[in-house]
Amino acid sequence: MVLNDHFKDFLGKISLNPARVDRIESAITTWTKLLQEDEEISPLFNSFYTQGSYASKTATKPQNNKEFDVDTVLVLNLDSEKDAKESLNWLTERIKTFKAYADKVIPKDRCVRINYAGDFHMDIVLAKPTTGQSIMIPSKKLDEWIETNPVGFKDWCNTKNLWSADLFSRVTKMIKYWRDTRVGKDTAPKSIMLTTLIGTHFVYRSSDAESLVDTLDAMVTNLESIVQEDDSIYVENPSLVTENLARDWDKSKYDIFKTKLEKFSKAAKEALDESNEEESIRKWNEIFDDFPTNLSEAANVASQIAKGTVLVSSAGALNTTQGIAIASHRFFGGEES
Repeated sequence: MVLNDHFKDFLGKISLNPARVDRIESAITTWTKLLQEDEEISPLFNSFYTQGSYASKTATKPQNNKEFDVDTVLVLNLDSEKDAKESLNWLTERIKTFKAYADKVIPKDRCVRINYAGDFHMDIVLAKPTTGQSIMIPSKKLDEWIETNPVGFKDWCNTKNLWSADLFSRVTKMIKYWRDTRVGKDTAPKSIMLTTLIGTHFVYRSSDAESLVDTLDAMVTNLESIVQEDDSIYVENPSLVTENLARDWDKSKYDIFKTKLEKFSKAAKEALDESNEEESIRKWNEIFDDFPTNLSEAANVASQIAKGTVLVSSAGALNTTQGIAIASHRFFGGEES
């Protein structure tokens, strides 16, 4: 069964809550101001923006008490001769001079991490502009600049969200949740790679459940196409054809992931095809730990209104015994079926 209201409840549970979003937005505003006004960074300042899951609207609530990772990009008009390691070290030391954050700075290979302990951390990736939308980011380990295109990737995701009325985002969140709860971290593909695989095989349907099942089926059917003749794995970045998003993956990780994805796809198909509502809910809950076995009060009222079982008395009170039925409205997600 498609269980529209149950899926709506489920997606509410696994999405970032409004309070966390407010804190993230506040942090982004604060850092934009700090970076624009710093006496050394300001003359070089080009732009500062979010990238990754948060920017593409595919972020899920962290599982197992993990912190949420907010990815940002700081584009500076740097001297083209300045080497990557030196540039990132300079930014790290510069940010340490911001007194309120000095003890929160953690140097990383490609970014400066600001740790908001127990809630989220912000990764500030240093970049310099190049041709088109692309940017060059540093790697201290390699001591070289690497080309990437986060703006192009965000646009790619936003286009899919626009024509699918955010169904792409919802399906991606559900598959990411499954990855986080069912796939070991050593095997799981990174978010940008997984989002690309989902987006490449995304199937639009009239419900979240149907779109999820058909997208999974398409992924399983075509996953072998990313395995090359030498058994290396190649997933092209849709916003930068020269970038392999699977560069950190190998055939053994692929094999484990494919086996788990096949089981996921089969279980989701069985849950969708189940005609008994109680049994269908049980099967979806076996796949997704947070899938509701009982609707929240608000979702339950919405479901009953959609079914026409809620009446409005002459005094305007909602009940199930007397009055006029409330007309079904798409806002409530339609009937459970």
